[in-house]
Amino acid sequence: MRLLFASLIIALFMVSSFSSCQKEVEGNLPVLIQSDSSFIDKIIALDTTLPAGADTTEKMFFSYDNVKRLSKSTQLYGTGFIASSVTDFLYAGNDTLPYKKISREVYTGLWDYTDTTYYTYSNGFIVKDSTITHDNTNSVIGAVVRQYSISGTTVSKGLRTYDFNGGNFVLQSSNNSLLTVTFTAGNLVSQTLVTGTNTFESVQAVYDTKPNPILKAFKTKYPEADTPDWQSWLVQKNNPSQIQYMEMGGPLETESYVYTYRGDGYPVKFTYSTTAGFQLSNKVLFFYKTI
Repeated sequence: MRLLFASLIIALFMVSSFSSCQKEVEGNLPVLIQSDSSFIDKIIALDTTLPAGADTTEKMFFSYDNVKRLSKSTQLYGTGFIASSVTDFLYAGNDTLPYKKISREVYTGLWDYTDTTYYTYSNGFIVKDSTITHDNTNSVIGAVVRQYSISGTTVSKGLRTYDFNGGNFVLQSSNNSLLTVTFTAGNLVSQTLVTGTNTFESVQAVYDTKPNPILKAFKTKYPEADTPDWQSWLVQKNNPSQIQYMEMGGPLETESYVYTYRGDGYPVKFTYSTTAGFQLSNKVLFFYKTI
């Protein structure tokens, strides 16, 4: 079972000064108070079945540089928010797409690692990423490379994993997939696996017509639904309202999102449900700022 929504949040959320009950915070927040801005400041994920004061499950901060590009995201997640992740995004000159990101993960001191990812783009899509992983002694432990070739609705994907032994990268696995992927109005609306593995068998996606604040911050867009950070339908032009997907050999699952919007169409919150079993959160709040 894939924790799809948890993947978004675990890759996403941190905030400050929200240790008190998030239900009360939301109740005191007028929808129009942030109507002059459209850059995400922070995101809060809730499990509204939990008691007041203990209903916050995930948190995230966003920082931007002086030309309004995302420069850092900082997350807290897990019981008591004891695990954290900090990601820096680096740009070349005036480019709007990052050429590199550095992600540092801390799991209560049990296992710390740093991922450094390099990106190559074509027509706004990532066509190659290379991630090198270091452990908490700064020793290289391995690497992952994804590579795509796009021709119309046909996407060829290569995925290679490496261990680092004796000063060399040693190939551990290599998988190739052929996909049919359809984009409409800037949104990934369908994906079908033709041959191969390591991705969804199928995806069908429906979106609203409102601007997606996550895409405004995160510009790293993949030409398929299954990505290293979170599922691609969360980073499209508009916001997903219903997603149906099948994992390899799995049943058809459905995710549903219901939004509340502010005056300019940006969402201030959404509720979430899934047929895939356990879900970490069922409600998400968006907070914006002017930069």
